[in-house]
Amino acid sequence: MDIIEFLNSNGIIVGEENFPKGMKKKYVWDTDKQISLIIEVQKILKGKKINIIPRIESSIGREMESFMVQRKKILKMVKSFEEKYNKSDFDFFIIEEGNKILNRANKSLNTLDEEAYLKIIIRSMNNYDICLGRVDEGNLKKDGLAISIRTTRYISYNMIEHDCYNYIKRLRKRGYKGDIINLINDFAYKANLNSASINYMTILANYPLESIKELLKLKEDRERFSDEEWIKEIGIAQKIDGIELLWMEEQNE
Repeated sequence: MDIIEFLNSNGIIVGEENFPKGMKKKYVWDTDKQISLIIEVQKILKGKKINIIPRIESSIGREMESFMVQRKKILKMVKSFEEKYNKSDFDFFIIEEGNKILNRANKSLNTLDEEAYLKIIIRSMNNYDICLGRVDEGNLKKDGLAISIRTTRYISYNMIEHDCYNYIKRLRKRGYKGDIINLINDFAYKANLNSASINYMTILANYPLESIKELLKLKEDRERFSDEEWIKEIGIAQKIDGIELLWMEEQNE
């Protein structure tokens, strides 16, 4: 039994035909409904390792590892701008904004409780937690009692907290301006997750991923845009990343 057969046998329909291409409608946010659906599917998949052949891949720990690698690259890049003898206005812009982005990344990674993180990993492995990877309405929906998934290509063994983070990333790219902390708390409540999981999801969501990715593009392909265009692109990325979340958590304590 492969993954598609397994999903179909558990009442989950897989295929593009359930997501017809047509005129784009104005996006309607129903995060409460979508989070409930994500968790419903996760519960169906939970602990099903022996039933899935061939085995799906594990992505446990990869995201945090990639964050740490990215941080090192950006630190090196910003230092190279700082060490320039004759600095342009653009150089000063990258130094200032790059350090802001780095500070946020550092705060995210330095806040991680390694012991709590390890416990989440162990729980995930013991439960054979499975993440869909892409969990927005464009890949996961429910019509009546029928659950549909567009593609299984993003499915992997991973901590279920990452599907909450995956959803947050998609929401932000679509201009979502709602309260991310409330969304995380809602996911944790419905999935019966503890405070350590809430803290972990907050750290993930606080990491300035889009800004980091834009700086990495600059590092690899400086000639891709003009200085003005790079400034614009970095500004757009910072807007997508949204406001800091960890200081909000501190204020609520």
